[in-house]
Amino acid sequence: MSDTKKVTRDELQRECQEVWDVECYANVSRMVEYILGCEDEAAPFSWDDVENMDYFSIQAPGSAYEDTYTEEGRDELIEELEEEFDDLDGNVWEDLSEAEQARHEVLENAIYDINNQEPETWEVNSWYMVTGWMANQLSQRGEPVLNNSIYSIWGRVGAGQSCYMDSVIVEIVKEARNLVVTD
Repeated sequence: MSDTKKVTRDELQRECQEVWDVECYANVSRMVEYILGCEDEAAPFSWDDVENMDYFSIQAPGSAYEDTYTEEGRDELIEELEEEFDDLDGNVWEDLSEAEQARHEVLENAIYDINNQEPETWEVNSWYMVTGWMANQLSQRGEPVLNNSIYSIWGRVGAGQSCYMDSVIVEIVKEARNLVVTD
């Protein structure tokens, strides 16, 4: 594994722009929206072909903020919480400390709430034709993606800044290039 490269925020921005310029071919929003709006069976794709259109917004126990999860990610979180719950649940209630009893109740409520949460649907603001590698990276992070052997299209849910500065793109670049930001 290569060494970690320390970069400033400005250097990170340049790295992100460089990667984006190579990995993104074009904004194809009008084309995708037109095709998705068609009711034609012969259309090359439909909403059913878009991966990760649904997500769950969850504040996990002990977390200070909400994260977005795919259905698979949500199921993994539930599994982790259930394992911790089962570890506590295997004890006699009176033998648990007050903190453990409180954690038991928090876990029980969280598992129930997360299991019963309905997914939300991303609102895609624009569509970009990207490389297969980039589409795979985006899909792994729960981003909406249209992907087949001919094209890969990312459904961008962010807006208001250059695409290469979206947090998901920054995360991909930092990981791929092994970057750490220093101030």
